[in-house]
Amino acid sequence: MDLDGVFAAMLPVLGDHSIPRAIPPPPPGSLMPAAYARRLQALCVHTPGYGTVSATLLAVSPSGVARYLFAGGPPCRTAFVDHTALVATPSR
Repeated sequence: MDLDGVFAAMLPVLGDHSIPRAIPPPPPGSLMPAAYARRLQALCVHTPGYGTVSATLLAVSPSGVARYLFAGGPPCRTAFVDHTALVATPSR
């Protein structure tokens, strides 16, 4: 799979709200309710006081940054913008 294919496959993953089936409970004595702790296990989180506010996809090669995409908001509803030119190593 080429880099475009990898990035295309990763975009929906970063916006995924799925909660894993098997997660450990909060440690004994934790003040965090177990149901709230479960919600925080998704890749893209939305709660009243906490959540995912941005996402980055970065590919690095031996010669430097190959691709840099950034979503300046929750990746489930914010488009990724290509910012590779900001960090690319200039050609010599």
